[in-house]
Amino acid sequence: MTDVFIFQSNARGMQYGMGTYIRTLSEIMSKSEQYHVYHVCYLTSKIKEINIECKNSKYTLIQIPVPREFKLEQKIFEQRYTSLVLRIVKKYVKNEKQTIFHFNGVDALCLLKRIKTTFRSPIVTTAHFSRAQLMFDGNLTKTENIDLDDINENDWIVRSLREEREYYKNVSHIITVCDDMRQYLIHRFDILENKVSLIRNGIVFPERISNKDKLHLRKKYGFHSNDLILLYVGRIDKIKGLDWVIQAVEQLSSIIPNFRFIAAGQGDIQYLINKTKTSFGCISYTGFVDPQTINELIRLADGGIILSLYDHCPYSILEMIALKLPMIVSRVTGNKEIFNDEECHYIDPITEADGSLNFNVRDIVRAVELLQNDKNDFTKKAQKIWERARTAFSAQKMCDDTLSIYNHLLCNSCIESR
Repeated sequence: MTDVFIFQSNARGMQYGMGTYIRTLSEIMSKSEQYHVYHVCYLTSKIKEINIECKNSKYTLIQIPVPREFKLEQKIFEQRYTSLVLRIVKKYVKNEKQTIFHFNGVDALCLLKRIKTTFRSPIVTTAHFSRAQLMFDGNLTKTENIDLDDINENDWIVRSLREEREYYKNVSHIITVCDDMRQYLIHRFDILENKVSLIRNGIVFPERISNKDKLHLRKKYGFHSNDLILLYVGRIDKIKGLDWVIQAVEQLSSIIPNFRFIAAGQGDIQYLINKTKTSFGCISYTGFVDPQTINELIRLADGGIILSLYDHCPYSILEMIALKLPMIVSRVTGNKEIFNDEECHYIDPITEADGSLNFNVRDIVRAVELLQNDKNDFTKKAQKIWERARTAFSAQKMCDDTLSIYNHLLCNSCIESR
């Protein structure tokens, strides 16, 4: 029996795609007879006391709360909290030679280093994003002149990127969910190629998809049967391209009287409301909603839109694909690795002189007009990507490929210890 400790912090992204990734991987893996999954949720605000829950004989949930109040310096707090997590994890480590630790974020560097010095077990991480992309809205040209080895360079950007490099240098193996990130780690941080593997995100595809309840769901959520509904799912964030979507909605509301736009997710909603001038009546913001509600919103929509400035392998897109929702997406990092031209409607970004991306709002308006006037074409594209994605982006494939890496690391670890 191999014990796998999968770590999940309370970071913002963990509530969205990264959280879905961890839940999916944990649930599929726990169905195997050979693995016991310990899902370690730390710094969580959902509980007040440490909670240990056996979901089934192969899946244990460990929840460690964030302290209500603490007056320590961040570094001291981090060290003490790491010691707490380590003490709890130690209780469940039975055989270091049959244990894998799997991390999911650079913010866990302190904990990762303590795990590495305490146990002689392989450490895996999944790279869900790069810090540079977050800092510069996906414009990595701004990092080209940054020398991480220059001791005179010590501003917060350089320190943050150095910390990210240190994190990846300390693990046994890195999983990326898109090839662009794999190349970035190899060339920017000098990570050995054989230390980085590409495993795309996977999702459980429903066995049956029925449109019979579409009208019922529209009535349930206050929409009309003849509304043209465009759906966005994800964080409300500048890098998700919603500025341009709202501008397009302003025009579409006067062109298509029954047009409706749903933005499902939490974040800086007020920022988008401030951008809205005339179309308040056709825009719905849901805030954070549970997976079942997301599923129902996808089922009632006519099309989905993800206009990110960059992406990796977003679960929001995979969830829409799984329910055969026609897609309008930006032709950017990550998205280009999911769709062929015949499987979605692409919006091509405009690259400015400084490397930043822009979109022509008229392109978005035209795409929605095409969705309204030629639904059959969009439906065919949705069917094509659905047929291919059932294999290429299945949860079972993601899990099998991940377990293959675990087994390889454990085998090598045994050989090295002889």
